[in-house]
Amino acid sequence: MIRAILFDLGNVLVFFDAKKSSRAFSEMLGIPEEEIWKAFFISDLERSYTRGEISTDEFFRRVCAQFPEKKIEFSAFARLWNDIFTEKPDTISILQRLRGRYRLAMLSNANVMHWEFIRGRSLFMHWFDHPIASCDVGYRKPDAEIYQIVLHRAG
Repeated sequence: MIRAILFDLGNVLVFFDAKKSSRAFSEMLGIPEEEIWKAFFISDLERSYTRGEISTDEFFRRVCAQFPEKKIEFSAFARLWNDIFTEKPDTISILQRLRGRYRLAMLSNANVMHWEFIRGRSLFMHWFDHPIASCDVGYRKPDAEIYQIVLHRAG
């Protein structure tokens, strides 16, 4: 008997295109996109932020320190960092039909800014009984611990 259903967030409930963000940062800062991508999209810095090991302020400060000759306001940074998501209506429709019939859990490798951004604009995020963001639990997929946490919380 199925009692709970576990969803992923990225590319299941929302599409995300991190390259859109890296392109926008590249254009705004005049830095090659490959440098932007390596500096804070596929770096230890990004992994630390996604695990919640560093704060948003620290993440922003460290990103800026990598390009000290370029100035960026936090509001512009946040806008470009978060402007990567598009809801997937087909999957959200399935989720809507399941809510109330099963315990719904969600697991995501999400940093604080992305998590708060999506929670603030997507009603479906509030349908979950057990939403788990990597930044809140200190682990990210494929760490076994994050799966153990969501399975424990969802019962």
